Amino acid sequence: MIKEYRFWIKERDTYTIKVEEEKRITEEMLQAESGKVLELDEEIRRQYQLIISLKAQVVTNVNMNCLLSSFSSIDVSQAHTEVEW
Repeated sequence: MIKEYRFWIKERDTYTIKVEEEKRITEEMLQAESGKVLELDEEIRRQYQLIISLKAQVVTNVNMNCLLSSFSSIDVSQAHTEVEW
């Protein structure tokens, strides 16, 4: 019975070492992937800010075009030439 007990102790120790090695390898892989995730997350933020900026420019250009088109419909010949301050 002592012989069998020692066998199982040895088995446990062997697999404990294997499990610890696998945990270490997994943690190293996760750290590498975590860095990639952070880089991609930052790139997503930059692209999102770029999209917001471009949308703002489009809205500004549309508003400016509407404003200019409304001015072009004014008959300048009827406008007063004197400006009072």
